[in-house]
Amino acid sequence: MQPTDLTIALQIALNQDDREQVSTLRNAGADIHYLREGGYGPLIDVMYGRHSDSRQAVLYT
Repeated sequence: MQPTDLTIALQIALNQDDREQVSTLRNAGADIHYLREGGYGPLIDVMYGRHSDSRQAVLYT
Protein backbone atom coordinates (compact mmCIF):
# COMPACT_ATOMS: atom_id res chain seq x y z
CA MET A 1 0.00 0.00 0.00
CA GLN A 2 1.35 3.42 -0.98
CA PRO A 3 1.46 6.10 1.70
CA THR A 4 -0.70 9.17 1.23
CA ASP A 5 0.76 12.65 0.90
CA LEU A 6 -0.41 13.34 4.47
CA THR A 7 1.45 10.31 5.77
CA ILE A 8 4.62 11.25 3.91
CA ALA A 9 4.38 14.75 5.36
CA LEU A 10 3.88 13.18 8.80
CA GLN A 11 7.04 11.10 8.40
CA ILE A 12 8.99 14.25 7.56
CA ALA A 13 7.49 16.22 10.46
CA LEU A 14 8.30 13.40 12.89
CA ASN A 15 11.85 13.19 11.61
CA GLN A 16 12.25 16.95 12.06
CA ASP A 17 10.64 16.89 15.53
CA ASP A 18 8.02 19.43 14.37
CA ARG A 19 5.34 18.81 16.96
CA GLU A 20 2.95 21.48 15.71
CA GLN A 21 3.04 20.07 12.18
CA VAL A 22 2.58 16.52 13.51
CA SER A 23 -0.54 17.60 15.38
CA THR A 24 -1.91 19.37 12.31
CA LEU A 25 -1.29 16.35 10.10
CA ARG A 26 -2.85 13.94 12.61
CA ASN A 27 -5.95 16.12 12.73
CA ALA A 28 -6.04 16.17 8.93
CA GLY A 29 -6.10 12.36 8.80
CA ALA A 30 -2.47 11.25 8.40
CA ASP A 31 -1.97 7.59 9.29
CA ILE A 32 -0.11 7.51 12.62
CA HIS A 33 0.18 3.72 12.40
CA TYR A 34 2.11 3.66 9.13
CA LEU A 35 4.87 1.19 8.39
CA ARG A 36 7.57 2.02 5.89
CA GLU A 37 9.68 -0.45 3.95
CA GLY A 38 11.56 -2.65 6.37
CA GLY A 39 8.85 -2.36 9.02
CA TYR A 40 9.90 1.09 10.25
CA GLY A 41 7.17 3.18 11.79
CA PRO A 42 6.55 6.46 13.60
CA LEU A 43 8.52 5.60 16.74
CA ILE A 44 11.66 4.91 14.72
CA ASP A 45 11.19 8.15 12.78
CA VAL A 46 10.84 10.14 16.00
CA MET A 47 13.88 8.60 17.65
CA TYR A 48 16.13 8.97 14.62
CA GLY A 49 14.91 12.49 13.92
CA ARG A 50 15.90 13.83 17.33
CA HIS A 51 19.37 15.06 18.15
CA SER A 52 20.74 14.15 14.74
CA ASP A 53 23.77 16.43 15.21
CA SER A 54 24.81 14.77 18.47
CA ARG A 55 24.18 11.32 17.01
CA GLN A 56 26.45 12.14 14.09
CA ALA A 57 29.13 13.37 16.46
CA VAL A 58 29.03 10.03 18.27
CA LEU A 59 29.23 8.13 14.98
CA TYR A 60 32.29 10.05 13.83
CA THR A 61 34.33 9.98 17.03
